[in-house]
Amino acid sequence: MGKLIVIEGTDNSGKSTLAKQLIEDLGDAYYFEELEPYGEIRDILNNPCFYKDKLGLVDDFQFGVFLTKKFMENRIQYQEKLESLLNKYNYVIIDRYVISTLLYGTFEDKKEWYDHKNKVLSPDLTIILSPNNETIKKRVIESGEDDYYQNADKAVDYNNKFLEYYNLKRKTDNKLKFINPDILGLKDVKELSKHIIENHIKVLDE
Repeated sequence: MGKLIVIEGTDNSGKSTLAKQLIEDLGDAYYFEELEPYGEIRDILNNPCFYKDKLGLVDDFQFGVFLTKKFMENRIQYQEKLESLLNKYNYVIIDRYVISTLLYGTFEDKKEWYDHKNKVLSPDLTIILSPNNETIKKRVIESGEDDYYQNADKAVDYNNKFLEYYNLKRKTDNKLKFINPDILGLKDVKELSKHIIENHIKVLDE
């Protein structure tokens, strides 16, 4: 069976760009895009006010709980597809997974997340991609996506949350790696991909 590699991180951290470069460099690999372009969750994210009214969700907390459950259901539904891909390719790379569910999600009871975590495939390697906050802020502003739902301050806040999560788990989870390209002096995504393959992916096959 192939190796499941997850790339986690805040918006504009470079996850998708890195995933695509890793696919190119690794060869026998598949980039599993979590949300289908016209899937239900993407439609909900694009039309939050419509769904709040339609479902009678009176506040942001209720909407957050509803959306979090949708994400968890979605991830459970695609486990069979992931297993099929892992039987076909040496590596399957996915952009965001259960850590993002925890950090971005809204829960009435955190036990829901732990139950969910036990129902999905465990990654062979999870990379938290976390450039400096200044880099994140600059990218969000330059992307033109600096609005209510996705803005520079929120992206920086979640960048810090991913670092906090890593510091909490790093001593007990040796499959979890934290990479700050700015600190490592990696100039572009090709250097970043090479660094990850040589230092973290090759060892998976040993």
